Amino acid sequence: MDIRTALIAPLALLSACVALPNAEAQDEPEMVVEDLIGAWDVSLYFSADAPPSSTQMTVTAVDDSVLTGSFYGSPFLKGRAIIFDDEVLFTVVTTDGSGEYLISGELDDDEIEGQVLSVGRDFLMAFEAEPTEASE
Repeated sequence: MDIRTALIAPLALLSACVALPNAEAQDEPEMVVEDLIGAWDVSLYFSADAPPSSTQMTVTAVDDSVLTGSFYGSPFLKGRAIIFDDEVLFTVVTTDGSGEYLISGELDDDEIEGQVLSVGRDFLMAFEAEPTEASE
């Protein structure tokens, strides 16, 4: 063994041992699809110039990534959620007298950012949601 290898090998081992606890301490808890379960206060932004309107989204169950719940008082006709790149992503479909609504969002910590597409009324709006105080 040459002198360079003899000096570098222990330093590399020491660095690896010291780095492991720091890496573990910085890891954030993993998100799970079930983090969507609960009541959410939703702010709907139809226009950047207008104040948001508000509504409620409720996710009552997640079964094999299939969501059950309601948005704006309309039950989910279909709903799916996945984990992608350590983020919870979801899309649900609801309906009213004007047609279907496609609602999709991303859960980041305790907040959701998303969008609502109205197929029947032909608009797209952004929304933000946070847990209803009673469901926290």
